[in-house]
Amino acid sequence: MEAELETEQRRAREFGAANRKLERQFNELRIQIEDEYRGKQELVDANNAMSNKIRVLRRQLEEAVSKIHSKICLYKKRSEFVRKEVRHTRA
Repeated sequence: MEAELETEQRRAREFGAANRKLERQFNELRIQIEDEYRGKQELVDANNAMSNKIRVLRRQLEEAVSKIHSKICLYKKRSEFVRKEVRHTRA
């Protein structure tokens, strides 16, 4: 009878130790998941910020290209006017 009691107590201690080990592992995994989620959120936020910056830069580039095209057209018109004036004065 005493041997059975000791066996049951030993099993209870073993189960308790195994339970505490599993709880530690569970808590470590929970913390790891929370850290990974925070890291994911930081990456999502950084991605959104970069996307916004790309949109702004793309718009600025389009505006710059448009201004360049306008200046090129103006230069061509002035150049053509000067050529006509030069031809007119030579004639």
